[in-house]
Amino acid sequence: MSKKIYYWAAFLGFIWACQTTKNEIVNPAPELPFNPYDTLTYPQTQVPNIVIDSASFMGLHQNIFSQRCAQPACHDGTFEPDFRSVQSAYSSLVYQPINKNYPSNPLSYRVTPFDTAQSMLWKRVTIHNPPNFEIMPSSGNRIPQAEIDNIRDWIMGGARDIFGNVPSLSSLQPTSFGLVAFSTLQGNARIDSARNGVFYQPFMVNQQDTVDLWFGYFDQTITGDTVLGDVLTHNKIRFSNNSYNFTASPDYNLTKYNLLTANYLRVAFSQDIAFQLPYTHHIRVIPADMNWRQGDVIYIRTYVRDADHNQPTELPNDGSQAAIKSYFSLIIQ
Repeated sequence: MSKKIYYWAAFLGFIWACQTTKNEIVNPAPELPFNPYDTLTYPQTQVPNIVIDSASFMGLHQNIFSQRCAQPACHDGTFEPDFRSVQSAYSSLVYQPINKNYPSNPLSYRVTPFDTAQSMLWKRVTIHNPPNFEIMPSSGNRIPQAEIDNIRDWIMGGARDIFGNVPSLSSLQPTSFGLVAFSTLQGNARIDSARNGVFYQPFMVNQQDTVDLWFGYFDQTITGDTVLGDVLTHNKIRFSNNSYNFTASPDYNLTKYNLLTANYLRVAFSQDIAFQLPYTHHIRVIPADMNWRQGDVIYIRTYVRDADHNQPTELPNDGSQAAIKSYFSLIIQ
């Protein structure tokens, strides 16, 4: 190759390289839209380390019923009691009639508050009398004595629900299976699961966001039938930065939807589950308009009433354990 041809080849190569570089600069890859939630960090110092009481019903469900009893073809909804969720477990145990009872001197209920001797649950986890009355769980893996003691303490303490209410024989108080939150800034993405990896910690909300909150409820009639939140009345909500003081907090209305227009989701207490639940109560909140400041922990209480009680049920309430109060709260970032 002559020097002249060589120089021309080198010059053309240089021009091509410059043109390629120029094109790369003129046409950069498009940037992704800014997500304001990418900048949020969970404030470890603001949220206490909460331990679920093992003798509370939430603790019993987490450590025993969901782990040892809700097995395939067993208490997984195949037959009662139904241990798939906290609510289904409670509503199918306390003051609930027994299918497999004693032929003589039968007991009245699966769980009778304040009385282990009249609670079939206690008999089934402490007595082994085969072939017709084997100790539970049926897998043969005995429940440790410490957990048996927790079941006893819960029954003798009144078989309180997860909100701390002692049940009435007339009918149970309404109960909630949780809330879900959606962010306008994120295109209606769910944000209630942003709880630092622990389902009962507060979830994070951007101060500039507009947030849709949905609540789901169960209730039980005097006859023992389970009904959903679309039948409840009163339907109010309060917010406070003090988990024990809501007296100065104004009431806001919850919009109630019927079961045809409810928000159906496979989630309970911000955790994914295998079946859909109807969230029937809704409110839209704008933190800036509520004068919520960055760093505030905002606690939530809702008020609903069923046909069997004269006064609304407060969920959660002062008697609820700390984990429940923390779950129904959010942190402004």
